[in-house]
Amino acid sequence: MASYDPLVKAFLVHYQFETIHPFRDGNGRVGRLLLSLTIKEWCDLSDQWLYMSPFFEKNKKEYMDSMLSVSTQGAWDHWIRFCLEGVITQAIDTERRCDKLLNLHRDFHARLKGGSLRLSKLVDRLFLTPIITVNQYKRLAGVTYPTARADFKKLEEAGIVTLMNWDQIAYSSDPIFDVIYEDVVS
Repeated sequence: MASYDPLVKAFLVHYQFETIHPFRDGNGRVGRLLLSLTIKEWCDLSDQWLYMSPFFEKNKKEYMDSMLSVSTQGAWDHWIRFCLEGVITQAIDTERRCDKLLNLHRDFHARLKGGSLRLSKLVDRLFLTPIITVNQYKRLAGVTYPTARADFKKLEEAGIVTLMNWDQIAYSSDPIFDVIYEDVVS
């Protein structure tokens, strides 16, 4: 077998996985998740920065037609071209989202001007885990429960987090979720 670029190889394997239909339901979701993980691993990315689902969902007819053309006519070139166009589209979208998240990170820190180092670390933590309970933060920061609640109250007043009404008192950073999930097709 010829040697292929890891990205091209990932799309060849994705096609093969999608066409065997190993699951009754969720074949597409599982296949796209595996594609994302495969691209990360085979292309030596630091994280799953390239998620193809939005492109495939937005162009579902061409996605399905391209796979069918491979099956019926051996149209591999068209399939790979379609996928690589998707890589460009999704890479541009990922870069745009990363820029928005960096700007949001700067904005959050600017809102805390004069705040403590502990609050600054909490803001940084929100970009790793946009939902966090008071008890989780208490353990992470090594502070008392009242101190943890007071820290969240300050972030809430700054418009950085919102209290969620769960059994455990948890806060979420809706602005972070807004950037991550904007225009995502479900």
